[in-house]
Amino acid sequence: MTTNTRAEGPAPSVSLTTLGCRVNQAETEMMAREFARLGFRLAPFGERVDVAVVNSCTVTHEADRQARQLARRARRSSPDGMVVVTGCYASVAADDVGALPEVDVVVGNRQKEDLVRQVAALLRERGRVANATPAEPAEVPGWFGRTRAQLKVEEGCNNRCTFCIVPTARGAQRSVEPLRVVETVRHLELLGYREVVLTGTHLGGYGRDLIPRQNLSDLVEALLRDTSVSRVRLSSVEPQDFPVHALALWNDRRLCRHFHLPVQSGSDAVLRRMLRGYRSERFARLCDSIREAVPGAAITTDVIVGFPGETDAQFEETTALLERCAVARAHVFPYSPRAGTPAAEMPDQVPVSTKRRRVAELTAASRGWHEAFRSRFIGGVVDVLFEQEALPGVWEGLTDNYVRVRCEERSSLFNSVRPVEIEAIEGDGVRGRIAHAPVRPIRLGRS
Repeated sequence: MTTNTRAEGPAPSVSLTTLGCRVNQAETEMMAREFARLGFRLAPFGERVDVAVVNSCTVTHEADRQARQLARRARRSSPDGMVVVTGCYASVAADDVGALPEVDVVVGNRQKEDLVRQVAALLRERGRVANATPAEPAEVPGWFGRTRAQLKVEEGCNNRCTFCIVPTARGAQRSVEPLRVVETVRHLELLGYREVVLTGTHLGGYGRDLIPRQNLSDLVEALLRDTSVSRVRLSSVEPQDFPVHALALWNDRRLCRHFHLPVQSGSDAVLRRMLRGYRSERFARLCDSIREAVPGAAITTDVIVGFPGETDAQFEETTALLERCAVARAHVFPYSPRAGTPAAEMPDQVPVSTKRRRVAELTAASRGWHEAFRSRFIGGVVDVLFEQEALPGVWEGLTDNYVRVRCEERSSLFNSVRPVEIEAIEGDGVRGRIAHAPVRPIRLGRS
């Protein structure tokens, strides 16, 4: 029997990379914090490290391919390191992932919360022991160059959209108790984060599995009441789940006026085939209610084009609905058949060339909507939470309604909220200057 002793030399290193949704991003950030608390050195993905973690997605076969590619890249950069694949691909195809010669460890979603402990134990068996000195709180926001923390408050989904494999990968819905969420947000405040983004596989269904039953508006109200974090942002809420009755909560300036509502299609016939729990008119009424209650709100959405059976007329219905709803931006995806989902077996699969044409048309329309939305801010003063120095002397951050702002400033703006006068559209955002003179910020329509 041998006894492991602390190895001499630098602390073991770890790199992490993420594919897919904000839930995966939140989990990667959580793992990074845990690794750092155990004394690991966090390194950019692609560097030579002791441990490389790939947090995978499986929403399409392309996502699977990207995960395999990242595992190969990790092995090339760290030939003697430990390559770990976790996430949705590791959950639905564990045997396939484990058979990859580049991969040492496979961790499914259900075991992901124990990943850091497992990896640390395996490294101890290899004679590499981390220094248990916790990281300094001030270091945390800089790990990802972020001032926003992604916080998973729910996992799993009870819906059965015909195109989606995620319920198979994530399982049934499981919500985090509200008190635990509040405690976590308070801890993130102490670490220096100014904004918390609430994420979940099915965020709008938050709390339905809890006893007593809760809902998303209950959680938001608790965070606004019991924490002092500067900003709370919702990631993505299904249109049928959005709590319209709770729009008054947005009177609190800390609640971000960005509403991401994935409509997927504007055709009721397509929505029925998708098994979505709403129709186009409901989405339109929701957007009307948001614009009326929350001036300056940004409404963004996801759209799948070329779903089986989608005609040109049905595609045009989608474009017309998004124009009617004055969305600020649409993220457009071509339908990709996913084995194991009902839609993959549906008749009337749309030709690839047609899907490409529709993606190009709707993406071009979205660029126009996004430019029109940003142009509303020119000449106004908005609050910006600065995240990073994009170029020497050029700082970049976000408004609460998700407009990317860049401005020149010699002194550091990192992790500060500052009033910025918007001067012009620039790239995918806007350009402005710090409003040094005393000025009352104009929050894009809200008094």
